[in-house]
Amino acid sequence: MERFQSEIGLFIEKWEGLLEQGDPYYNPNLSLQSALYSPRNIKYEKIGEPYFNREERERLKKHLSETDDIVKS
Repeated sequence: MERFQSEIGLFIEKWEGLLEQGDPYYNPNLSLQSALYSPRNIKYEKIGEPYFNREERERLKKHLSETDDIVKS
């Protein structure tokens, strides 16, 4: 489990910026709520708006940094 956590930390360290930007090749008409490539529900998922709101992004960043701190210790 320790090795797995370490690899997660290394992956995030290397690719964090790219992950935050999102996949430039993912069709914006498809939903991010499902892994089934279903059409986006435009009532709930607006094209061009971030997938997570600002509070959720900050919470995730905090969680990832705490996880990274655990991995580095």
